[in-house]
Amino acid sequence: MVAGIAGCARGKKGKAEDKKLEEPRPPEMSIEGTPWEAVVSQQTELLDFFETGTTPWATVAKAMKWREKRLPGFKENCGKAIEYYAKDPTRRMNVMAKAGQAWSVVRLRVDEITKDWGAAQKRDVGILLTDFECR
Repeated sequence: MVAGIAGCARGKKGKAEDKKLEEPRPPEMSIEGTPWEAVVSQQTELLDFFETGTTPWATVAKAMKWREKRLPGFKENCGKAIEYYAKDPTRRMNVMAKAGQAWSVVRLRVDEITKDWGAAQKRDVGILLTDFECR
């Protein structure tokens, strides 16, 4: 009798371990071909101004001029991206993680570039970053 009980216990433990191995993993997701691609593209385009800028004033001036042209389209793309996010709950977190990673890189890089800039330029940079955050 004791041997039978030990054998059953081992069998149950093995089944529990098998279930852990079979748990579903979130599917891999790319933002390419989704509305998030346009959002991330514009956010990255904003970063280009800071990486290629010559002086703080010139960089901010170019970026603010670009902002005037691009902000309406960005807001539209952001709205579409958020709708897309809401429609696909199985991939929702993957999409947000990938888009969020790209935005984090942009923000961190802009922060590095502008760390020694004056208060006026930093204020304008803050406005730009706030405007082009999709939430």
